[in-house]
Amino acid sequence: MLPIFNTSKSTSSKLRYRQIACLLLNHIKTHYKNIFAQNQNFRRLLNKKTLNNLQKLKEDIQAKQLALHYFSSFQLISDILTYQFEADCLADIQNLCNYLSI
Repeated sequence: MLPIFNTSKSTSSKLRYRQIACLLLNHIKTHYKNIFAQNQNFRRLLNKKTLNNLQKLKEDIQAKQLALHYFSSFQLISDILTYQFEADCLADIQNLCNYLSI
């Protein structure tokens, strides 16, 4: 029974990271169209919305700065409320921000 619980928790975590990636990509496409078109990390994230690809933003200073700027903005909270994502998403974003900040 424990593996089933872990699997469903893992699945919901994957879904949250997909949601986080979608929020970030929508923001970048809307406000930074030129950067989105030029930045390989954002285009990679468009194809595979995973924690691993979100963490790869750390390797690109421009992508990292834009991600951290969005994740620390009031726009993020508004977007989360608009799309009605679960609150656990905020904890995942905080963990991701901590990772990107180091």
